[in-house]
Amino acid sequence: MKTRNYAWGVGGVADNLLTFGLAWTIIPVFNIGYGVDAFWLGIAIFLPRVIDVLTDPLMGILSDRSKLRWGRRKPFIFIGAVLMSLFFALLWMPPVSALEHVAVETTTENWFGLPPLPAGDELMLLLWIAGVYTLIALSYTVFSVPYIALGYEFARNYDIITKVMASRLYFTTIASFGVTWLYALSVSDQFGGDETLGMRSVGIWVGIAALLTGIIPALICTEEPHGTTVEKKAPIGEVLKATLGNRAFILVMSSMLLFVIAIYTAGVMGNHINIFYVAQGDKVVGAKLAAISANIMIGCNLIGMYLMMRVSRCLDKRTTALICFGLIFVGNASYWWTWNPSFPEMQYLSSAVIGFGNSGIWLMLDSMIGDVTKDDEARSGVQREGLFGAGKSFMFKIAVAVTSITGALVIGVSGFEEQVLPDEGVQLNLRLLYIGLQCGGVAVASAIIWFFPISRERAEENERIINERVARLISEAASPGNV
Repeated sequence: MKTRNYAWGVGGVADNLLTFGLAWTIIPVFNIGYGVDAFWLGIAIFLPRVIDVLTDPLMGILSDRSKLRWGRRKPFIFIGAVLMSLFFALLWMPPVSALEHVAVETTTENWFGLPPLPAGDELMLLLWIAGVYTLIALSYTVFSVPYIALGYEFARNYDIITKVMASRLYFTTIASFGVTWLYALSVSDQFGGDETLGMRSVGIWVGIAALLTGIIPALICTEEPHGTTVEKKAPIGEVLKATLGNRAFILVMSSMLLFVIAIYTAGVMGNHINIFYVAQGDKVVGAKLAAISANIMIGCNLIGMYLMMRVSRCLDKRTTALICFGLIFVGNASYWWTWNPSFPEMQYLSSAVIGFGNSGIWLMLDSMIGDVTKDDEARSGVQREGLFGAGKSFMFKIAVAVTSITGALVIGVSGFEEQVLPDEGVQLNLRLLYIGLQCGGVAVASAIIWFFPISRERAEENERIINERVARLISEAASPGNV
């Protein structure tokens, strides 16, 4: 059992490398490195994510209903891992080099105040990003939806579900140590400080790591039937309504949606703040500060995950989630004082506080979704882990897609201009937007999760109902009349 849990958890490395690896690098590499306008870059990233979002429920239904000889989940996990790793490495090899920006005096305003329409090499870069990103996103759907569903099938117990989810989060957290250094590696002396060259090599190594870890769940994990029924050929609309209309599920997803929008929108400014405010324009020093800060946060994630798992056993998941949100709020608010050019390392204190809360909140939200799948199965007698997993991925990707636009917009709102050293006013705007968005999003997400209805007692009752149903079905199948 432990071997299966750990093998499934290893797949989280590939998941983390692809999702957070892209989020951590794509804007600084193409905005700071290639010089692509932040607004049009956001549009190029947004469109593939919208296409990706629409395919998640379909992938969930396909996986739930699949009758392939190798299993309902594993074939898709294997194929998705291969494809998304290949396309990730390809993304950083556009047929166009960095743009050369020449200051031009404009006598007319652009349409609705938007930046000039892209043309030439910039347009070619944007089309490349949009096209390859779409292939990454679709491949990731094929991998991630069945992968998450496979984990939800492993347990029914309230606390054991948390342990299963933790096995994945431990691996994703460890992978984050590498993810946070991707941009710093790309601008290292080895590549002459040029991220446009550096990410070509870094992208290949990340793709290889994602491939090797992504196929492990497909090769090692086993799929064991629960004995309950699988969704019949009901209309897709009815199937979606049963999951996306589930109140407990919507509460968890709404909280996650707002939290992700806040941290991703603000997160794109992290490198900008460290480079141009804390490091006073030194790209290498700023990137290293951001990476070390993130590594401290991740180290505290590992400790915090264990502590919050213990807290959830003593209390419950909702209360633990609220504690985690509180830590994240305090840590982000403290950046106002700890982002200090005179003492750059002070920001590590804020990162540590956030780290203790971050891992706990992801663990609790994942575990709560596991409780939702068992709550639904107890009441309906139908297994829909694939569709709930797709619903989670659907909402997460909506949030990430929205941040493709909002992340680019906040950079523009701050007054930041590509390849221009920002003045004190712009630096102040970046910090105000970062802290305000993070703290505001966390506050609203906390208010939503307060109303999560599945208590420990209700989860234990669901476990009893499912176990009795499975025992009855097994008994009926073994009766002489069915032999």
